[in-house]
Amino acid sequence: TKTRLTMTEAIANFIAMTGLSETEATNFLEMAGGDVETAVSLFFDMGGGGAPQEAPASTTPAWQPPFDWYTSVWPEAKPIHAAWLNQGISFSDDPKSRIGMLQGANGPCGMLAVLNAVIIAQALGVWFGPD
Repeated sequence: TKTRLTMTEAIANFIAMTGLSETEATNFLEMAGGDVETAVSLFFDMGGGGAPQEAPASTTPAWQPPFDWYTSVWPEAKPIHAAWLNQGISFSDDPKSRIGMLQGANGPCGMLAVLNAVIIAQALGVWFGPD
């Protein structure tokens, strides 16, 4: 027959076998009804043993996109790149390229290309509308 351990003994045995923290050991033992053997089986069945431990949860809230359409332009939820925020609408002073927009930094190439196309089309009298 199995000798029933106290919860303190069970936690100590579980920690010795898995290397987890006391809190994690307690959680596994509670899931296993206090049985160390079952708790260790759960630990390994859930991918324990040799896998790197997860980083502690951040106390700062995750960054949230400012607009609903944001993830259509940027698939990853990251802050807008500074080049996009600093890009203005300005044109060259060179008479040969008056309708070409200036790009001050690294982006937003695609958005500027669309604006340039519309500006050039209008300058040439071309309209891309429903009519």
